[in-house]
Formats: sequence, C-alpha cells, structure tokens
Amino acid sequence: MLRQFSRTNAFYVIAAVLAAILLYRLRFLIATLFLSFIFMAAFAPIVAGLKRRKVPNFLAVLIPYLCLLILVIGFILPLIPVLTSQFRLFIKNLPFFASSAAEFFAADVRGIDIGNLIRSQISLGADAASAYIVDLSGRTFGMIFAIGSAFVISFYLLLDRERIKRSLGVFVTHHQQNELADFLDDAEHTLGSWLRGQVVLSVAIGILVGFSLFAAGVNYAATLGLLAALLEFIPYLGPILAAIPAIAVALNTSFSQAILVVAIFLIIQFLENNILVPQVMHHREHLHPVIV
Repeated sequence: MLRQFSRTNAFYVIAAVLAAILLYRLRFLIATLFLSFIFMAAFAPIVAGLKRRKVPNFLAVLIPYLCLLILVIGFILPLIPVLTSQFRLFIKNLPFFASSAAEFFAADVRGIDIGNLIRSQISLGADAASAYIVDLSGRTFGMIFAIGSAFVISFYLLLDRERIKRSLGVFVTHHQQNELADFLDDAEHTLGSWLRGQVVLSVAIGILVGFSLFAAGVNYAATLGLLAALLEFIPYLGPILAAIPAIAVALNTSFSQAILVVAIFLIIQFLENNILVPQVMHHREHLHPVIV
C-alpha cells in the first residue's frame, strides 16, 4: 500500500513539474492570449452597442479598431519624435540630476563626478552592457509584437465571440455550462471595465502632469507626463515613482521649482482620488492591486 501511495505521489509530482515546464515554455503565448481576452473585453460593450443599432457584426467589430488606429496615427505618432528627443536628453542628463538631488540632501558627492563614474563603470563592463542592451531591445520588440498580436487576436475573438463561448461548453457538463458562461461574462466585465477605466485615468493623469510641468517651466515635461501615464497602471506606488524623477529634474534648476513640482503632484493626486477615480471608476469593477 505504501509503495502504491509513493508511486501515485511520484506520478503527481512528475506531472506537476512537466506542467510547470510546459507553462513556462508557453508563457509568451499564454500572456498574449490573456491580453487578447482583456482587449476583447474592453471593446465588447462598444461592439454590442453598435450591434443594437443594426450595424453588421463585421463592421461593428471593425469600427472601434479603425477609430483606435486613426487616434494612434493622428495624435500619438506625431508625438514620438518629441518624446524620443526628450527621453534621450533625459537619460543623458540623468547622472547630473542624481548629483543635484544628492547634493541637496547633503550626500557626500564632493569631488566625485557621478557622470564620469557611471561612464567608467559602463566602460569596464562594456561587453555585459552591450549584451544587456541587445537583450532589452529584443524584449521591447517582443513586447510590441505581443501587444500587436493581442490586438489582432482580440479582433477575431470579437467576430466569433458568441460561437467561441458555446464551443467552450463542450468541455464541461450540461449542468456546468451556465456556470461557465456566468464566469466568462463576469471575467469579461471585470477586466474590460478595469482596462477602460485605467486607460482613461492614465491619459488624464499624463496630460495633467505634462501640461502642469510645462507651465511650471520644468524640463522634459512631455517625457515626465508620459512616464506618469504609464506608472498610473501601478497601484499606490505609481504616482510616487512618477514624482521622483520630476522632483530630481526640478532640483537641477532650483529648490523653489522642486517645491512647486511637489505641490503639482499633490494637487493632481488629490484631484485623482476625489474627482477622477469616483467619476471614471463609477459602477466599474475593481481588481485587487496584487492582480494588477
């Protein structure tokens, strides 16, 4: 009996290890499919609304994607050269911003050229740095490819959304089909609502931060606004992480400008918590920060 128990346990352990290895090997595909489901869930209410207005299924699915494509081409692509230029200057001057911030907080950096120190360290590990840059470029390309693939897959998922749901019912019993349908509807509603609300919040925060910093005369306002928009997806820590580089840049100019930047982020955070979030996330499902 003990031998049989041991064999059974060994079988389950081996099966679990093989399943873990398979999931790891397929992590890119699984992440892309999950992202596709989120995109589909975000577009689903728009498609459903168009269908209620007697728009054919294909056009109802195509219209939101065309609108998004026009938005990207018309408004986002023209900003890329400006953002790229600012980002390069920001990275180039990052050691000087760090030095200014360290000097302000009474760190002992006298006699130390942080820029030269960083450059010397990079030159000592040139091979490692080059390999890292190549790896980072590959990861960035992979991420862009995954997002593009997810959009394409979500398009086809929306086209055959109802049929796919019915097909999934084949894998469960008749009694469980309703439960599966309810689960898929709840997941679709929760993830779609979260993504739509989060995108609106991120765009609003990015615009507020960018224009506010520009009005305050802070350098790299567009880059810092974009950074704030991206970090808005991180619960709780996002606004803090977005404020740190902005304060460092402002300290390179003057202490009064740094205080002004702190005030800007505090005001924006107050507006977000008391106006934007209640309005944008009203009646929307919230995901736990750990899941996000």
